[in-house]
Amino acid sequence: MASGTGSWQTPGCGSSATILCLPPAVRLRIYDYLGMRGSTSSQVRDGAKEACVFDLNGKRHLLPWPSRPLDFHGLLVSCRVLYDEASRLLYSTNHFTIRYSDCESLDALRNLRADTVVALRHLRVILAEASCHIFTGKACGFGSMCCTETVVGKMVGTPSRWCIDNHSHDKPLGVGSVNLDCGAGQLLFEWDSVAGYLGASVRKDTLELALVCDVCPTDDGVAVARSVMSSLLRLPTTKGCSVRFCKDRDSRLQQLAEEAVLYSCRIEPRNPSPTVPDQPVTSPVSLLLSLPRELRHQILEYTDLATPWAQVTWSPDHNLRGFIASRGDCEELELEGQSCPPSRHHGCQFNQCGETWPSISRGCYCRLKHSAFSSTSPSACNCWEPPLALFLTCRALYEDAQAVFFSRNRFIVHDRSSDLDVTYDIPEPVGAAMDEETYVAGPGHTDHTGILDNPESAGAGA
Repeated sequence: MASGTGSWQTPGCGSSATILCLPPAVRLRIYDYLGMRGSTSSQVRDGAKEACVFDLNGKRHLLPWPSRPLDFHGLLVSCRVLYDEASRLLYSTNHFTIRYSDCESLDALRNLRADTVVALRHLRVILAEASCHIFTGKACGFGSMCCTETVVGKMVGTPSRWCIDNHSHDKPLGVGSVNLDCGAGQLLFEWDSVAGYLGASVRKDTLELALVCDVCPTDDGVAVARSVMSSLLRLPTTKGCSVRFCKDRDSRLQQLAEEAVLYSCRIEPRNPSPTVPDQPVTSPVSLLLSLPRELRHQILEYTDLATPWAQVTWSPDHNLRGFIASRGDCEELELEGQSCPPSRHHGCQFNQCGETWPSISRGCYCRLKHSAFSSTSPSACNCWEPPLALFLTCRALYEDAQAVFFSRNRFIVHDRSSDLDVTYDIPEPVGAAMDEETYVAGPGHTDHTGILDNPESAGAGA
């Protein structure tokens, strides 16, 4: 075989017509027809193509199931020329996932040829998954994480029947020294081996990597997460990275996940290690409080004190969650073929970061639900959370924050124990047709109502 004018040629094409005799552009159309090229967001939105994530553990695909089987394995094993062409297209345009289950479950990654690894663009590695993860841009379980039952808009912390019947979850790593020494030890060895192999072939700034390794929020769990992070850093600079270390929120694991992503992408940490200044540095709070009160209020209006849709609900039954920021129903409108009104669509980016349809999701890396962090759009979390620091810094800033919070948001007070499932008419420019979501609960389910109502709970100061 010889190469000329940038296309593949085979000797004796005239006597024996084969697919190799076709022009490269025609062969590329054949690969497209067989389903090798990944779908784009516009194709999924228009219904021209289905979103598909390939499973390297052996299954041909994950949900949603394609309308027709994807069977092009024979083409890949027919000859080296076709394999090089087809695999380059397949691995560079599709999303792949692999899950650890035993010492041989990650072999599929190690068995990839070096030039195939070079073509890889989207990879998700699941080492341990203690709760369901979404993988097509829509949450599994028909609109919500299926691990929790949805009852009249209220999340109940019990697995749904649909989830129990269709999914199996891993136990979080780091449950005592026995788990750490045995099961977790083998997993860490296999992951380090795979990370080393990928690091030797992956090119800089080409791979978008997602990593899920749910551990317990204990000292042993943190040790496992640190080891996973250490192996991750054997890879060259990634184009984008998403890491989840726990299905629940934990401050230590959250910080590790953020550090892992920032180091993987070689991004400067947002809070670098402080250095000893030559001259005393004036506190930013002192500078803010030196401004006139009216100007301070204008500055605070650009913080999270103003909720995305400027609407908040409160009930005595929400004493463990504080105030609840309302959210729009953009997702439901899109499913009905409608568009979210511009007057309120600006706020959609601040809730439900896991909903990425029509883009294929890398999973849910919401920092309000999990100990996770992502640098990759659209998986990066921009979800709104209450700015507790503004209420806890000092008395003067507490009073300013309280004034802005109550003046910039519309409040709905009700006495029902369950969340409301009604629609509110909200004046422009805030928008209309709101439902509600529980966003205000801070770390450890802090009671924000007490902070807002009692200035004595704020920090002592000016």
